[in-house]
Amino acid sequence: PPRLLKGRFKNKDFPNAEAVIGAGGVVGVRYTVETDGSVTHCMVTRSSGNAVLDATTCRLIELRFRYRPWLDAAGRPVRSTVVHNQEWVNQLGPR
Repeated sequence: PPRLLKGRFKNKDFPNAEAVIGAGGVVGVRYTVETDGSVTHCMVTRSSGNAVLDATTCRLIELRFRYRPWLDAAGRPVRSTVVHNQEWVNQLGPR
């Protein structure tokens, strides 16, 4: 499988407006790791119930995550699919 080389979520990534209203939850996504290690075609497969958190998850994954792609039997990089669950924890707590 592809191996994550770079990219992570940070506490400051939590959208301010969503923190104020007490949002949080888990976003399930599926995305493609291209042969160059970049990420494309991120799609929410399980919503957190908050559209902003869902969209932010895919936006940041496509922007930040870079992989060592999966190699075929001949050692050539191939496209692959990754499934990921991102948990958003509201550091401010419910309001």
